Amino acid sequence: MQYKEIEYHSEEEWHSIRQKHIGGSDCSIIMGHNPYNEDIQELWRIKTGREKQKDISDVPTVKNGILQEPHLRGIFDAQYPEFKVDTLEKTLVSLKYPFMSANLDGVLEDKTSKEKGILEIKTARCMNWKQFERDWKNEVPLHYHLQVQHYLAVTGWKFAVLFANIRLEWTDESILKRFNIERDEDDIKEIINSWDPMDLMEFCPEDEYEAEIKGIRNLLVNNRNIDKKLLGQEIRKLFEYYFSNNYNSKKDIEENIASKIIEKSKKYN
Repeated sequence: MQYKEIEYHSEEEWHSIRQKHIGGSDCSIIMGHNPYNEDIQELWRIKTGREKQKDISDVPTVKNGILQEPHLRGIFDAQYPEFKVDTLEKTLVSLKYPFMSANLDGVLEDKTSKEKGILEIKTARCMNWKQFERDWKNEVPLHYHLQVQHYLAVTGWKFAVLFANIRLEWTDESILKRFNIERDEDDIKEIINSWDPMDLMEFCPEDEYEAEIKGIRNLLVNNRNIDKKLLGQEIRKLFEYYFSNNYNSKKDIEENIASKIIEKSKKYN
């Protein structure tokens, strides 16, 4: 197994776990492909506890998606008997990349091959044919594709199915579409490398810790042993710890963080 399971017993616990990891819906923000104009600096503030995650549970489209999910999972189960469909009310955290987490809408098992895969359920609205043709006709939107590849990276599984209920507003009808998504190692490599220690420093708001960040980068820039895949989560902890205390010497902070990054990199080389 390439992941560990973390149980949660309330929405508050789930949010706490989510805040400590990079989830699938964060992926498109980090990679600059988020269609909702969510930005990396806001995500950085949320992950470091400087800002609370906005509560969007009452947004009509979000609410509708949550309500439809069990129903759509049941439809998929009935329409595609070649799969066994289960739910998993736990957060999955990658053992290899412990900053990455996944919350799955469903777990699939191919009854023939016994391989496990991911079921991702979406609801969407298209206002006209042009929007449908652009976003949904032949493939899933890029931010959903990245989300699924992120989940495949966490689980180590090879396939996913995205099952979408798409409302066609100009016809007053809805259609169901199934998209088979295979694991793409190039996409996964790009996703993992998008959240590395050097990049994390870039994510800090420019007016916050700017001098310290430049100092740390200068200390690391010539070190060839830094593992670029290393743990945004670990670096986040270091920033949070050192920058939340009143140290007298900025140089000491910079050197301390730089040495910790190098030390942790050695463990993952």
